[in-house]
Amino acid sequence: MIPSHTGARPTANPRPKLVDQAVWFTLAGVAVNAAGTLLQVFTDRPWVERTARELSKGFTGAGPITPGQVVAAGVLGVLVMIGLFALLLVKARAGREWSRIVLAGLAALGAAGFLAEVASVGPAPVLAFDLADAAFRVVGAAYLFRPESTRFFQLVRSGMTSGATREPIPSAGMTSNDPNQPSGQSPQYGQEPQYGQAPQYGQQPGQSPQYQPMPSAPPVGHGAPLTRPKQVDTSFMLWLVNAAINILGFIVTLTIGSDVLRDQVREQAGVSGGLSDSEIDTAVTAALTVSGIIAVAFFALYVLFAFKMRAGRNWARITLTVLGVLGVLSGLYSLASGDGGVVGIILNVVQVVLIGTALFLMWQKPSTEYFEASKRVG
Repeated sequence: MIPSHTGARPTANPRPKLVDQAVWFTLAGVAVNAAGTLLQVFTDRPWVERTARELSKGFTGAGPITPGQVVAAGVLGVLVMIGLFALLLVKARAGREWSRIVLAGLAALGAAGFLAEVASVGPAPVLAFDLADAAFRVVGAAYLFRPESTRFFQLVRSGMTSGATREPIPSAGMTSNDPNQPSGQSPQYGQEPQYGQAPQYGQQPGQSPQYQPMPSAPPVGHGAPLTRPKQVDTSFMLWLVNAAINILGFIVTLTIGSDVLRDQVREQAGVSGGLSDSEIDTAVTAALTVSGIIAVAFFALYVLFAFKMRAGRNWARITLTVLGVLGVLSGLYSLASGDGGVVGIILNVVQVVLIGTALFLMWQKPSTEYFEASKRVG
């Protein structure tokens, strides 16, 4: 007699990939934010001194605040931020509903901070770091609220942990659904009908019943290749053109804008106590170098996201949407403020039109069907 097994075996972890991708996007935003803050507190001496003076005015009873204290506070703030986001991401990965709500609120605050920095016409490196931070964290928050992620959080909230769930193992003596069959006895292949039971239609007496094989399901991911719609190809080309315009604008800034930047640094140096010409040249060179690295990195990311979008990756479409919306808002603000002269206005108009058209084509019905089909194929 074969003993029956009524134990349980664990099933696969129900956490979807979107939650893990949201964690990585948010971590990227936190890393960019931390790098930008540390770069500012360690390299932007005028900003540190100005911040120390402003804080000393605000806290008159605590005595003067030194630039070293500002740097220490910046480093401590970065460590606290990393610890806070690490806790929130661990809880979100475990399916805690409150953590994704907090992460979404912090992402919204990050986007609002970027727009406030744009409105105050902050330094270009600060704007670049704030843009990257806001974009990554907004995409991460959007992934946490996709339908697959929402189902995961609902399962955890209803009592199913994010770890292994339990599934019964079939026992060796399981009963059949047939009420005429004795309990604990499995049906035998080729068994004749019992006494008093009429044979089935088309079956001769004494003949064993014939079993037809079940049709096999078609393999997933096979068949005709996906046809990419024209809307996706056109949107892809527009994103590449927009990235090329960004690089062209940065090259123009390097060639004709260095003198303007040098004058601005000289004016700030005169207010904060003065710097020598060699120190001003060093500061301008460092600022342009950092801006160049950021510009090349953003160009590479734009191109990567564009190619992934063209390949049917929905996460790339969402990322480009966030970056595009922020770019359109930034361009509209530049148009309203009239910065950059005639050439700047023309470039802003062209970029707003390019980004708006690319976004429109990327979310058309044929494009959405293409992304959904790509996700099913895997």
